[in-house]
Amino acid sequence: MSHGDDLAEAALECLRGAGDGAVTASTIRAAVGAVVSAGELHLELLGQIPASEVGRKSSRRDLVTAADVGAERRVVEQLRALGDGAAIEAEEETSDAASDGLRWFLDPLDGTVNFVHGIPNFCVSLALYRGSEPVFGVVHAPRLGETFVAASGAGSWLLEPGRAAQQLATSGASELSEAILATGFPYRRGSWPTRTSRTSDASSTTSAACADSARRRWTWPTSPPAASMASGSCTCRPSMWRRGPCW
Repeated sequence: MSHGDDLAEAALECLRGAGDGAVTASTIRAAVGAVVSAGELHLELLGQIPASEVGRKSSRRDLVTAADVGAERRVVEQLRALGDGAAIEAEEETSDAASDGLRWFLDPLDGTVNFVHGIPNFCVSLALYRGSEPVFGVVHAPRLGETFVAASGAGSWLLEPGRAAQQLATSGASELSEAILATGFPYRRGSWPTRTSRTSDASSTTSAACADSARRRWTWPTSPPAASMASGSCTCRPSMWRRGPCW
């Protein structure tokens, strides 16, 4: 079996207790396979995109590359093939009409600035919502060899090649002085977020440190809406957590 197939089977085993009927074996296989395919493109293009081909969107620090666009197309194509009618909201090209039903949120390259500078903390972030509630998510960090999956009622898990799946849980820290803090920075000066978000040790919420923040206690989400909803929903909701080992 391919690397994507292995990860998909591991995810299926971990998420058997998923509480939403939309989180089927087909959905899990398609989502995991899609993010792995996108991650393969990331690695192919890592260090290969000249500065002259790096575009900018809302500001000089809001970057876009062929890896962002190409990865999005790969994921969207595989999600469409599911035929479930779910809407898709993605970072670069795809923006279906809002729906109260099933809706995918995708950041095809979460951490483009890191990617452009050769920093390994970048990932593909994908989440499935039913209305305003997240029901399933996957964050794949190809350069780090880490994949996080979560589903409502089934907990959050870390999958790594050659290792047993590890269920994630919040730490026992009860004081701010016992915690490690991590933050990203907004693309536009003066647009610092007005609220903070308490997340679990498996959170992957900021574009600047999405994959690496997976072992931190508090983060401030500063990434664009689709990115925040995709990466944050995978691990932030208490309903996705069960008792398990602490980091």
